[in-house]
Amino acid sequence: MLQFNLAPEPGSPPAAAGPTQLEDVLGKGVLRVATREGPLTYFKNDSGEVSGLEADLVRAFADSLGVGVEFIPAASLNDIYEMVRRGQVHMAAAGLIISPERLGQVNFGPSYMQVRQQLVVREGLGEPASLEDIGNAYISVVAGSSHAETLRELNRDNPEIVPQPLQKVSGTDLVAMLARKELDYALIDSSMARWARKIFPEVKVAFDVGEPRDYAWAFPPGADDSLREQAVRFIEENKRNGELDRIIDRYFDHLDSLDPDGARQFVRDVRYRLPAYRQHFMRSAQKHGLDWRLLAAIGYQESRWDPDAVAPSGTRGMMQLTAPTALELGIANPHDAPSSIEGAARYLDLLLQQLPKDLPEVERPWFALAAYNIGMGTVNGAIRRHQRTHGLPPGWDAFRSALLEEAQGSAHGRKRRQLTLDYVDSIRAYYDLMIWVTERAPRMVAHTPS
Repeated sequence: MLQFNLAPEPGSPPAAAGPTQLEDVLGKGVLRVATREGPLTYFKNDSGEVSGLEADLVRAFADSLGVGVEFIPAASLNDIYEMVRRGQVHMAAAGLIISPERLGQVNFGPSYMQVRQQLVVREGLGEPASLEDIGNAYISVVAGSSHAETLRELNRDNPEIVPQPLQKVSGTDLVAMLARKELDYALIDSSMARWARKIFPEVKVAFDVGEPRDYAWAFPPGADDSLREQAVRFIEENKRNGELDRIIDRYFDHLDSLDPDGARQFVRDVRYRLPAYRQHFMRSAQKHGLDWRLLAAIGYQESRWDPDAVAPSGTRGMMQLTAPTALELGIANPHDAPSSIEGAARYLDLLLQQLPKDLPEVERPWFALAAYNIGMGTVNGAIRRHQRTHGLPPGWDAFRSALLEEAQGSAHGRKRRQLTLDYVDSIRAYYDLMIWVTERAPRMVAHTPS
């Protein structure tokens, strides 16, 4: 267990002085963080890579302190709060909402994002407009969550509201259970509703419940505020410089490129069409140091995984390579799926190598995707334009603006560049959904809470 100063339990003798929370982090060189698995919190793929909105924010915070991060996934919200309360972790980052019931147990940091609580409904139950429309039906919530608190408060004035707290589940689990028609209604955050509906488009948002709520990190209770104060400064600085919005937008903006019908078809194709080609994507991606799901997302965007596809522009095959590119890569038959996939993997690897080395590492794939669609010359031209103006290489958001500015005075050129940005957004959305559908969703489908 960590050994930093906590408030003593009532009736216990005074604890011996020890390092502050911040001193403990700096001394050990690692920030220990309780979290829970989810696309917007923390997720480790089968290659060991960690992603998630909370994970990205925490790693940026740890970088500002000059330390590493150790994530400790927990089975439930109650477990997370207990680890923080007992000082077993330095902090928790798990999509936690500041709530009256938890204020006495932990010290919350500043709000970094506002969400609403929303009632979500399974298919076939109509479109209720208020809680009165659902009568005394069960409303499922994650046990120990702020959503459970909300329903308990509402139940005091309206006994017909029946909360159903479920242990050891997440908001995404609840949506999966709604999709399987194991539940009728659930209360989750708007951020999770927006994300989860792309995986399970048959689940609908009915209406908002209550006032907006604040996401925040949780720190151990007591007078020691040293680590929390560092977090306050970190959040405030990243609000000022726009980096907080950029990290948040990374997980939401591109999702809007998929409509519900498109998301539904994609999930269906991942389950029933992808298996015939999955090993080819995995083999070529491993050979060239790529994520196979990104390669597969390109194939879906290009042809919906159709090896016989032919575009009006003349591109052919699953990965829609042009004839000159296919010739250069030594692909004799672009309609042969393994050859097309291998060629695309080799081409994407070459594009990544041609990009400037000082671009943000996590965003390099998006630049390569743009080059895959519109050509490396156009991409490098926009990068150089930004560097001339600002003296620094662009991040992805700045590049988007620079790419469009390159086409000033040409409506056709601007439209062509906007199509490239839409192309990248679509692939990113497919990629994110594929990670969740191929790795987490099968476990959710098989899971039934006790």
